[in-house]
Amino acid sequence: MCGSPDHLRRARAVGACDGDLQRHGGAGSCARLARDKCDDWGLRSCEAVGRDAANSVHKRGEDFTKARRFRAHSGHSRLQHRHQLLRRVLAVGARPSNPEDMLQLGVPTNTLTYIAAVGACERSDRWEQSLKLLAAMRGEGFRHHGVTHGLAISACGKANQFRHVMDLLAEMRCYGVRTEVPTYNLALGACAKCGQWMAALQILQEMRDRARNPDLDSYNALFNACDAGKQWAKSLELLGLMRKEGICPEAVTYSAVMAGCAKGQRWVEALELLEEMKGAGMHPDLRAYNAAVSACADGHPWELVLKILEEMRLKGFSPSATSYSALLCACEKGQRWAETLRLLNELPPTLQKDFTMYSASIKSLTPTGKWAEASRLLADMRKQGIRPDVSIYNETLDACRRGYQWKQAVKLMAEMLEDDNNVEPDLRSCNIAVSTCESCKRWAEALSILAAMRILRVQPDFSTYASVITACGHGRQWPQALQILAELQQCSWLCQNNRYCELAGR
Repeated sequence: MCGSPDHLRRARAVGACDGDLQRHGGAGSCARLARDKCDDWGLRSCEAVGRDAANSVHKRGEDFTKARRFRAHSGHSRLQHRHQLLRRVLAVGARPSNPEDMLQLGVPTNTLTYIAAVGACERSDRWEQSLKLLAAMRGEGFRHHGVTHGLAISACGKANQFRHVMDLLAEMRCYGVRTEVPTYNLALGACAKCGQWMAALQILQEMRDRARNPDLDSYNALFNACDAGKQWAKSLELLGLMRKEGICPEAVTYSAVMAGCAKGQRWVEALELLEEMKGAGMHPDLRAYNAAVSACADGHPWELVLKILEEMRLKGFSPSATSYSALLCACEKGQRWAETLRLLNELPPTLQKDFTMYSASIKSLTPTGKWAEASRLLADMRKQGIRPDVSIYNETLDACRRGYQWKQAVKLMAEMLEDDNNVEPDLRSCNIAVSTCESCKRWAEALSILAAMRILRVQPDFSTYASVITACGHGRQWPQALQILAELQQCSWLCQNNRYCELAGR
């Protein structure tokens, strides 16, 4: 009877459990309060705890057979009230970490109460406590249960505890515990988070060996694992296998596969998947667009990248820093320095310029000898607090060489050695600077760079000596040229170069 006094009294007790939780010090006080108000049906029903855990499992999509069986036994009105009260206690924070805590709540320890306890740990991201509960469960002689292991795998997966996830799966195999597809999916998700694509493929094989057919969630987790492991070819192979099994990809599936193609710089495959996605009536999400743009970073279809970027804006997506970085890289590869500078200057104020953006922009200026623009970007990069590496300096030095700017080249060499910069020139840096001085007939500066190389312990190669000797020749500095040539003769491995005879004959 819905309107009976007993029913109303019990309903008020349940309501008081929620209302008085914060005033009475948490879930333990809530449980005691409920027992005081409903002393004849308190928290003593392990069956209700089992149904509570089973219902929670079922709501998360984990269609365990035994979970459905537990939930089916909720016909008795009195047990329903216990179930409702326990749901309140567990949902608002009763998260027992060991059997003693469960006993303090008035719950006897058995398989079903352990299911509820491990479920509470899983919901509160306490993976260590879930493992302790499993160990205590084994210590008390309770049989291994697929639901408890599934919840523990979920808890460990959320915390990226890949090794514990694999150990739990091995334990289920060892004790003959039936592993369902949702449990395997949780393990696959953990593999994806940790980039363990080989382990994910092993789990897939185990599913097939145990006649567990992978579903859409299984494949999505596999694609994410392959994406993290940069296995674009395996992603495409799995996509074909998925279609053969009659499983239709969804938007997140395409996005995951495209992300893998992006890391492998497979722009043709990525763009094909994007078009296939649109042809299937799906709306690409931000991840799909970013993957398509990123895949084109090392290709040459910069026009296509611009088109995708405009399409993103029309669909209401704000291109991310990753999208702009990939676009700048594509323009750089396509030698479109004007578009590169324009896009960098038009960067939305919500985005910050990063290392990749500056690197692509400076590299696009090098072939054209735009040394002033490259030097300005380098200075702006340092002003923004982004530390340039030696490759950025080398590209700027190369732009100075092509622009015959020996003063700027020498200045950059000195800037690299500043205390707040701490970037040591490498052999390429020195060779570019010496070559610039040679082109401008600056023999004294060329000799200074060669001396600095000795201090920096950078071993000159034949190109270094050749540029210095040629610079000295331009300046009619024959004694210095002969001295460098004699030094070159000491390096027998350099003298084997065909140009040595040419230099010696000058």
